[in-house]
Amino acid sequence: DYTGHECATHQMIHGASVYGDLLTPETSQQLRDLILEGNMKQKMLPVLENEFRYSWAIDVNMHPAFKTFWKELASHPNFADGLQAIIGPDPAVIEFTAITAVYGAKAQVDHPDVLSEASATKFPNTYMPSYSLFIPLQDTSKEMGATHVCPGSHLCGDGAHDVCFTHSLSMAGDDDNWRTGWGILINQQTLHKGMSHTKKDGLERVVIIVTFAPRPQTFRKLETRTIS
Repeated sequence: DYTGHECATHQMIHGASVYGDLLTPETSQQLRDLILEGNMKQKMLPVLENEFRYSWAIDVNMHPAFKTFWKELASHPNFADGLQAIIGPDPAVIEFTAITAVYGAKAQVDHPDVLSEASATKFPNTYMPSYSLFIPLQDTSKEMGATHVCPGSHLCGDGAHDVCFTHSLSMAGDDDNWRTGWGILINQQTLHKGMSHTKKDGLERVVIIVTFAPRPQTFRKLETRTIS
């Protein structure tokens, strides 16, 4: 029930925010099926602890379901208002991918998705901030490797690895369920990690990811910042 301003304030403090019911169950299931099928066909992208993980870039024109994804995301008033309060009007999309972890995948180390040398916290006039939205396409338990996030670590220009080892939070929460279609938006400087998938008969953990950045401010006639 946050306003856009409240979403932005929360995000700036913690570097991470949860948004409920971003996708309908029907869209989530259709996307999940498409991504699992694509794991056998698409060119894989490198990720940490690559074994038993699949990741590939999504083209929005691959299937109508990916366009439905964007329509549902854009029509969610809480998320749309919050994102624009955080990033600015009409945010640019700089990444659209999926990651699947299957039984046997090992836990990743705490990591940001941008290098500290390209930190928008340390060098705000050089690098744009960027934010990734992770949405699980099935209910996800801790045994299935629900993502861990280390709140506040986006403010540490060189990372916070010595702290996050004991202070990261599981997206599965106290009820051990990261719900289908419930997304977490994280500053790409926020430390996070995919955990190990240890549920032998559990579903594959499929997460769809989209990354946003401020749209270049062309009204200034010149944009000096670059993507981290």
